[in-house]
Amino acid sequence: MKSVVRAKRERRPWGWRSRFAALGILLWALMPIALILYLGTVSSGIRVVGEPQPVWVPVADVVETTNRQVQLDLTWSAPTNLVAPNWSGLVRAVHIRPGTDVKSGDIILKIDAVDRMAWHAKSPFYRSLSAGDQGGDVRELQRLLKFEGFGNSDTGRFDYETQRGVARLASKLGVAERVSAFLPEWVLYLPKASVKADEVMVSVGALAPASGETVFVARPKLLAAKLAAPTGAVAATPSGLVATAEELLIVGTEEIELDDERQKASSAGLAALDQVLKPEDELVVGVLERRLDRDATEVSVAAVHTDPDGTNCVMVKRGSAQPFIENVEILGGSDGRTAVAGGLTTSDRVGIGIFEVNDRCN
Repeated sequence: MKSVVRAKRERRPWGWRSRFAALGILLWALMPIALILYLGTVSSGIRVVGEPQPVWVPVADVVETTNRQVQLDLTWSAPTNLVAPNWSGLVRAVHIRPGTDVKSGDIILKIDAVDRMAWHAKSPFYRSLSAGDQGGDVRELQRLLKFEGFGNSDTGRFDYETQRGVARLASKLGVAERVSAFLPEWVLYLPKASVKADEVMVSVGALAPASGETVFVARPKLLAAKLAAPTGAVAATPSGLVATAEELLIVGTEEIELDDERQKASSAGLAALDQVLKPEDELVVGVLERRLDRDATEVSVAAVHTDPDGTNCVMVKRGSAQPFIENVEILGGSDGRTAVAGGLTTSDRVGIGIFEVNDRCN
């Protein structure tokens, strides 16, 4: 009877503790498999980073000009006083005013009934001239008469033809009586063929200025206009700023011609500046304008590579063709863009981040 009871106890089912232990063993066995599956899933979403990829950017049309601001340092002559010869009488008319260009042969005023004319000569007339006189002043008188159309003599002697010319000149000026001699008070001496009146010292109704008194003050002449860096900027060279052969100097709306050294205004440039500036101006601001070639285009500054030899180039992608290197000339630019001359077109794209520091252009 005891043996039967023992057999029944051995066949009794597992308890809860046994079941929990079996589950733990199962989970321990499955964990490596689950970990492997998890790592495979995560690794499938990881991207390996390789070399940086180039960026291709478009080539654009370029503006027609590039400008750089400059200033012109100005040098003026001293003012010139134009003084009267031996005048007397009452001023009845004044034909000049500030800003008038007084030229050789111009009538400038009337004293009593006689007009007085301006004349440029090597020196002023200093004496009356009549038949028999000769010398350089007679030759100058003959030049005056020829200018007025009153004779062709050039002998330096006061001959009959000169006397006839003097009579015709006197009649033109309003001299009433018949004359046979030239009087120096008919003429105001001009030191140059043309001067600009800056201040007029005579007025209608006043007594004529006496010998040596100022008739008008000539405007100072612009002697030099030299290129310089704008105030506060550093000059490009120790000797000053130099314009390139392609650059034009523009002041206001006027193109100012430069001399052969490209550092200052030429004679023609000074004449043009003299028309728009005032003698009190010590400097004037302008721009050096470069008119770009028709084949010029604009690219990102970051796309331009400068090799160890100083050559500039870009990597070009044209359609479906393989990228290639194109040498370019930098023309200037701003705001991260630069104008270049070369074989680029607006249908091209240029690469950024392609060149190494020591890569060479073509």
